[in-house]
Amino acid sequence: MNNNRTFVLNPLTSSERQKARNGALKQARERLSLNKPSPDTFIGSGVSDYPSWVMWAVGVALAIVIFAAFIPSAIGTYNGARDFYYRHLALLGVGDDIALAQAAAMAGATIVFSEVGLMLLLFAIGVLPGELVGVWRKRILYVSAALSIAIPLVANITVGKPVLPMEWLLSIAPPTLTIGTAIVIERFTLQALKKRHESITAYIHALSAWESELSEIETSKLFQTLYAHTLKDRLIATNARRYRGEDNKAFRKWVETLSGEDWARHVMREMQSDQWVDNLDKADALSEQRTDKTDSGQTTDSVSGQVVQTDRQGGQRTDNGQTSTEVVQTRPMGFNPEPTGKREKALDYLKANPDIVSAMGQRGAKTAIAQEVAEELFGDKASYRTVVRAYSSLVK
Repeated sequence: MNNNRTFVLNPLTSSERQKARNGALKQARERLSLNKPSPDTFIGSGVSDYPSWVMWAVGVALAIVIFAAFIPSAIGTYNGARDFYYRHLALLGVGDDIALAQAAAMAGATIVFSEVGLMLLLFAIGVLPGELVGVWRKRILYVSAALSIAIPLVANITVGKPVLPMEWLLSIAPPTLTIGTAIVIERFTLQALKKRHESITAYIHALSAWESELSEIETSKLFQTLYAHTLKDRLIATNARRYRGEDNKAFRKWVETLSGEDWARHVMREMQSDQWVDNLDKADALSEQRTDKTDSGQTTDSVSGQVVQTDRQGGQRTDNGQTSTEVVQTRPMGFNPEPTGKREKALDYLKANPDIVSAMGQRGAKTAIAQEVAEELFGDKASYRTVVRAYSSLVK
């Protein structure tokens, strides 16, 4: 067995190329699906600039402080509001039992719309944009917030009737701390909502970019790389099936000797094999153009390029005024008739496979390669001389 034997890589069929393309598309989609953006990755990691345990600790501390400050503040507000409402109901002649019940209900409502309402007002002021609320509406919100702050302060001072500094501090501190803690909670809440909104927006943009890449995957570098490798593997597998035993081993050893440039040439040949389909529209347009010229009595000689005008007598008159009855056959530009003989067929095959021509130029390899090509094209090694003659005419 000649270990220096040169083999030929036959082109793939259309169905084999389609299988390779489908396989590459499947691999590319599978790899791209691994990079699909996850909402948890964006939304879970952008809520705060600080570690989650810090935020949890601050949140628990704020809840404890506001609860501790709210209890004395709410009690002072309740007692102050109840006494106020009871006195006015008594002046209106309402019975004591009814007046006490109504005063208690109104005092509880006062706690809700003052201290709890203050938190909602602060949140609304921070969330609603000025252009949406308007100037005068925002002024109403500020006035309402100021009243919500004043009610618990005045109620606690009225109930406590402070004289000494300590009495003033204990009267003012609970509602003040409640209001201050509410403002801090409102700021933290707004920051978390803003961060969450930014994270959702970033996720939507990343998902849109991923979907765009998925829809145009056939033009991506990933698909082109996978398609090239798939074509290479299929070329090896398809051509290896032509050989058995020692020939198969020799073929696989020969394949390992091919360089990257050789494989680039083979793979590019396969990728360009179906590009003739892109010229169908041009061929249709050219055919229509020639049909229009024929209908008008004007044709073009495909050999000399002369414009031929058909006269009324059925003859043809060239642009120099001479009339002839010879029929000028025209062919669409770029049309190549099928080879009518073995030599033409061999010549076209060698033109399509420059690597075979290069291999035949090696010393002592011309006859062996010509026999393989003849067996592949004509099913007969005895026709190798036809391949040799085609090779000689090609390299002249």
